[in-house]
Amino acid sequence: NVEYQDFQTLETEIKDYAKQIETLGTEQKDHQEDLIKVQKTLLSFKSSKGFDRVADSKVIKHLETAIATRETDIDTCKKNIYAVKQKMEVTQENLEKCIEQREQKDREMEQTKNSLKNPVKGLDAAIEQNKNDIEKRKKTQENIQKIKDYATVLTTGAIGVEKIIGILEKVRQVFGF
Repeated sequence: NVEYQDFQTLETEIKDYAKQIETLGTEQKDHQEDLIKVQKTLLSFKSSKGFDRVADSKVIKHLETAIATRETDIDTCKKNIYAVKQKMEVTQENLEKCIEQREQKDREMEQTKNSLKNPVKGLDAAIEQNKNDIEKRKKTQENIQKIKDYATVLTTGAIGVEKIIGILEKVRQVFGF
């Protein structure tokens, strides 16, 4: 159970995860674009009669190797994105526990306030501050979920370059980078 005493530390941790997803997604997009180019070149080579069959077969072998490499690179990006997503899940679970604890404290403070015969100076402000902190953390939790959802799309199946670009733009919008 991790209590985030410093909200900035939590925000920084989540922004770092989002940046990792964005960086890995960009790498994935680049590998995907390269894969498409190499596949087109291979198709062109295979569909036309070459001048020198031996030379053509060597080029075809190199292109097939390049395709396999790009496919491996894409899979590696997906695995790394999934690993970051798992870290985010742990952070989200910890944040949920933190929110639950803060909400419990908020209820206790409200009960205490309501049971007092003589009001305590500053208690209303403390309760209000606690509610604001809870709302900030809930908003952060929503942002974590959005980034996790985008990471899920990046790691599932074959997706096109345009879809990757769209997802990366959404990741950037969540935290404004």
